[in-house]
Amino acid sequence: MLETHTRKITVELPAHLLESAQSVTGKNLKETISLGLQRIAQEKAYNDMLALEGSYQFTISMETLREDR
Repeated sequence: MLETHTRKITVELPAHLLESAQSVTGKNLKETISLGLQRIAQEKAYNDMLALEGSYQFTISMETLREDR
């Protein structure tokens, strides 16, 4: 991950959620929160890709792709 800019923030979060998340990741607080934010962004990108399913017409057939093996 390429970090170009960081922000310092203060938030109040439920302690049990932080402890639970850290026990799953095995990482410190900053890394755990960063991982959670990355996962949210990845989920959005994944859902955007799913929405495109079946909307693109390929110009090459599956048979041609298999011949290239």
